[in-house]
Amino acid sequence: MKGFSKLILGFFALVLITFFVTRQCSGPNGKLSQGKQKQYEQDTSTLVLPVDIDIASFESMFNQQLDQKEWFYEQNNIKVNRNLSISFRVKKEGAAQLYPQDNQINLQIPLFIDIHPKLNSSLSLGLGRNMNLQARVLLKSKAAVSINEDWELVTDAITDYEVTESPKLNIAGININFDEQLVNSLELGKKEINEQIESQIKAAIDTKAIANEIFEQLKTPYPIESDAFKAWATIRPDTVVVTNLKASAPGTMQTTIVAPVQVNISTKKQETFTNNKLPKARPTTSFTNKNSQFLFPLQLDAQSLTTMLNQQEEQTIQIPQFGEVTLRNYKVNIENNQLHFTTDFTNEQAKGKLELTGKPTFDASNQSIGVQIQSVKSKSNNASIDRIINTAARSGALRNAIQQRFAYSIKNDIADINYAITQQLQSTNFNDFVQMKGYVDNIKINDVFITDNTILLDTEANVNTSVVVKAK
Repeated sequence: MKGFSKLILGFFALVLITFFVTRQCSGPNGKLSQGKQKQYEQDTSTLVLPVDIDIASFESMFNQQLDQKEWFYEQNNIKVNRNLSISFRVKKEGAAQLYPQDNQINLQIPLFIDIHPKLNSSLSLGLGRNMNLQARVLLKSKAAVSINEDWELVTDAITDYEVTESPKLNIAGININFDEQLVNSLELGKKEINEQIESQIKAAIDTKAIANEIFEQLKTPYPIESDAFKAWATIRPDTVVVTNLKASAPGTMQTTIVAPVQVNISTKKQETFTNNKLPKARPTTSFTNKNSQFLFPLQLDAQSLTTMLNQQEEQTIQIPQFGEVTLRNYKVNIENNQLHFTTDFTNEQAKGKLELTGKPTFDASNQSIGVQIQSVKSKSNNASIDRIINTAARSGALRNAIQQRFAYSIKNDIADINYAITQQLQSTNFNDFVQMKGYVDNIKINDVFITDNTILLDTEANVNTSVVVKAK
């Protein structure tokens, strides 16, 4: 997310620079919208963030956790008949396998069972004490998984067994098979074994830690700097809904986070978002938007605009009956719902200062921004020069010449930035185990406003994003 917002802001810095520079372009040809004085009301954005959990990558961690348990289940003094009882203990032998199916995680765990028969005293004297046996069982579990409102993984395991090596004891030429007693004992221990499996799955796949990492990245205000100005960006989530975990791609389970969010990018430092609590995760079965829709104001104050203009190459315009002049040394103010410019002008005959007023304009049909010049005045301390320039301004010729220089379509820039942001999204990692991926569907400006000493662009970005989570 940080990379996305940085690129967005950097792009519109470029757009706003070219808002007032000398690139020769055709003016807007659709219906113009002027910068509005009415108060800007920001709509709520929608974050749609699929989270893909690579279950297969957690196999190694799950196996390590089970290996550390050594013997994780045991039963003692199980009666076989009046002369024999057994005790046994169970541990994992070989690699456990995890794979998702529907809304559950399937497990296959090969188990080794160490069995200790105990005979009555007379038989024991005849047979000796060393009668340890072994058996092997393939445990097959299906653990239904979901996420509760506190982002914790909820599991419900169901387990069956397949005996792959039966324990047998030969006493006086008689084979005694313990399959039935073993299976019955394992059945009695299913509750405890299921609890062990559920505990290990939750320890390996910590959904609350994953959610904390994602929302920590989203809520943290951070600075964005360029040569001309410094800005701050925030994404603030409100309520959150999540879909059920379910199998998606092979070896992967997916849940989708959907949240209304407020997005703000400003040249003024914002308050730090200090709410450290995760929003509650409310369950949902469906949602409307496929992509995230970010609606946010891009703001440029007069001081930043002045800096940007003065960093550009010198501008030239043609003034009727006066000739070509070069413009430099800009100063911009925003007052009374208008842009106020002052700029020095020079040519071979004279020099002076122009005072311009105007309003920013926007043409949604071709995504063009510009300035509607309302007045031009010359302050050259030369009455003849001032009269020529002011006459040209009254006839509209000079205003039109300036407006043509200030009109600029951002379509090509948007195409370039869509590609750049997509590249950034596909290379963004929150950390070693949480990675962002996605692409920009489109970016557009919906309108332009003037607020107190600020130009504000009502911007919309539709972005397809997702997060891939793998084991640490």
